[in-house]
Amino acid sequence: MAYDSYEMSKMEEKKMEKAKNLAMFVKNFHEELELESQEWRPKWEELLNMILPRKGNVYDYTTRGEKRVRLYDITGILSNEELASALHTNLTNPTVQFCEYSTGESETDTKPKVAKYMQRRTEVLHSVLNGSNYQTEVHESYLDLGATGTRVMRIEEDK
Repeated sequence: MAYDSYEMSKMEEKKMEKAKNLAMFVKNFHEELELESQEWRPKWEELLNMILPRKGNVYDYTTRGEKRVRLYDITGILSNEELASALHTNLTNPTVQFCEYSTGESETDTKPKVAKYMQRRTEVLHSVLNGSNYQTEVHESYLDLGATGTRVMRIEEDK
């Protein structure tokens, strides 16, 4: 089916209008979430100060040079450390192959050449992960998970 230039430009206009509408929707949605989060920020700040004190003061800004003295009950800190260590040991233990490559088809995976190839790729993956700062960062993300209920981890290519 061939379109003339007028029809093409109309199609492009519709695409642009859809993109603008989507952008406006995302912007409005973000603003709504930002307003809703205002109520939770003091609670998040308090949790971080009690469970991960070195990551506290996310929303609470101080003047330069201001000294803060706080007393902590270390129960939350120690419990979070224990949780993070247990998650790290059981989910992403550096001494165990905690994931492996697969074709997604069990028949293909059982073929000797394919199985050997997938096993070698898995070994390379774990070697790369264990040779990087992955284990340190994944443990840190488990600390965040225990304290805030969420975790974010970004993996970038080596330069």
